[in-house]
Amino acid sequence: MLWIATAVHLYLISVICTALVYRENFEQYEFAQKEPFKDGIRIKDVWKEDLIEMDVQGLLRSSFKEAVRIWSETLSVRNKFGHRFLIPRLCDSLGLGFQKGRLCCMGNCVPQGTCGSFSVPGHLFDKCRICMDTSADNAIPSGVGLHGTDLLLYVEIGGDNSCADADAYAVICLSDDRTDRVLVANIGVCREMLSFPTSLQITVFLHEIGHALGLDTTVYAFLRHRDGSPRTPRNSRTDTPIVGQDVNGLYIPKNTTGLNVNVTLQTASRNVRKTIFHLTLPTVLQVARRVFNAPNLVSFPMEDLDIPGFKNSHFDGRTAQGELMTQPSGAPQKITHLLLAYMYDTGWYDVSAAHATVPTWGLLAGEEFVTKSCYEFVKLQRQRNKPPTPFCGWPEYNTPTCLPDRSGYGLCDIVQIKSRAWDAHKVDRPDVNVLLRRYSFGGRYLQLNHCPVITDTRKEKLWYRISHVCNQELDIKPTENLALENFGSNSICLDHDRQDPWRVQLENGIERDLGNFGASCHAYQCTQGKGLELIFGNSKYTCPSEGGSIKLTVATDSGQLLGSVHCPICETICLRDHCQTVSSLGQFAKGT
Repeated sequence: MLWIATAVHLYLISVICTALVYRENFEQYEFAQKEPFKDGIRIKDVWKEDLIEMDVQGLLRSSFKEAVRIWSETLSVRNKFGHRFLIPRLCDSLGLGFQKGRLCCMGNCVPQGTCGSFSVPGHLFDKCRICMDTSADNAIPSGVGLHGTDLLLYVEIGGDNSCADADAYAVICLSDDRTDRVLVANIGVCREMLSFPTSLQITVFLHEIGHALGLDTTVYAFLRHRDGSPRTPRNSRTDTPIVGQDVNGLYIPKNTTGLNVNVTLQTASRNVRKTIFHLTLPTVLQVARRVFNAPNLVSFPMEDLDIPGFKNSHFDGRTAQGELMTQPSGAPQKITHLLLAYMYDTGWYDVSAAHATVPTWGLLAGEEFVTKSCYEFVKLQRQRNKPPTPFCGWPEYNTPTCLPDRSGYGLCDIVQIKSRAWDAHKVDRPDVNVLLRRYSFGGRYLQLNHCPVITDTRKEKLWYRISHVCNQELDIKPTENLALENFGSNSICLDHDRQDPWRVQLENGIERDLGNFGASCHAYQCTQGKGLELIFGNSKYTCPSEGGSIKLTVATDSGQLLGSVHCPICETICLRDHCQTVSSLGQFAKGT
């Protein structure tokens, strides 16, 4: 089906950081090959001359080429063009028809087309096909086309309106009339991008090319099965999807591709009822069920922020933050298997996991992490005596908690938000401050529906600690190391059990309270038959495979370290084979 998309996809600044997780446990998917493609998707780019002049040193174009290289090693087109890349002809105002299995024009074909501010020249178009007049098949003959091309991207300086709140955007222009795969798209580069560091430029281009490749609300009704048949049935006379069109004129996909789900989300101020678009694609669900440990998950939410360019065309930022195709808000922005699964489910591509990263955001957090609001998820985790990471509340505002990737710890980022943001995931007003109870509070980022999250942006508040970064080597004086912390490449952050706060019992019987520590850095090891072992000084403690709180009694130079610690889920740190041998029935090794 030939279509012209009007969706604009925006990209906002992200902070790049690393992740700590045992990757191999979450990379065993048969749909993705491990090796990068050597014959991957062939992307040709055409740049506006004024943008080239602004990119004096060619750094922006170099970043674009690197993004293209990554995508070319990640995707391979299943139905490549033969020797020529040709675009189906556009029609005049009488529009499209369908005849003998091919699209045709009810009136006349037009000699050329547009994409963004570019004119798409006539020599890139296929021959003209006019309905009911086979003799006119060559009224306008085929152009010469392009060689060695699967996707044509026109790159230009972004318009002022689109760049008001964005750094770049993508607009899909034309698709193949045989497979519906995107053939031509426009990328608008906002001027601020010219001053971005190279790594951020590459990430922005990766994101926008991802939209151009097909993560777009206009595309969902045109996705294909792996055998090439449409996922959404077609009208035999018009070749248009039979489910119908929404209020915006977009074709609606079959419910086995995606559907609108009515949800009720609990916040501090009220219950919010929303209708949110969810993907139901089979491989997307396979990955989501694995990543979130949600075997009964029946759909996966897309972004619901009602902002042009955001809604339905990005993965839900609250659930999948850190995925390349979410709206960034300080978490890593990387290709994950969730995105690869979507590209696989389009029916247009084979996929490689060579550049995929395992997410740490919500890893193995359970189905409620996906289906509940962050406010309700935090409440449920507290009832179970589990850390609410990556979300948080007032208890974590001044007391440290581990970052989602366990590379260190931080504090809950809670700010005052506008009271009219009634559907935001607000936190409860603080009990101890009557003055502050007049205001509304939540997380900093709109992209996360104002869910408060753990960050290290307020690290100056941790001045009393040795370091908030676990994986940086440090030499520590034993007399200063009350929590027996260890820093280096083999250390992770561990959350303390706040129902049994840490303290040091000195030899003279006096206890020193460490309740304000909240989290600390410690060495670990993974052992066949034992799974995850945590190291405190000269003692080792074996964690249950599913995680949970274990009690510590560790001898120190000055007395004993007492309290309980939350074990991570073994599989997030150690090889799965090591974890499977550990009983979940209380094999908590005592200090040795």
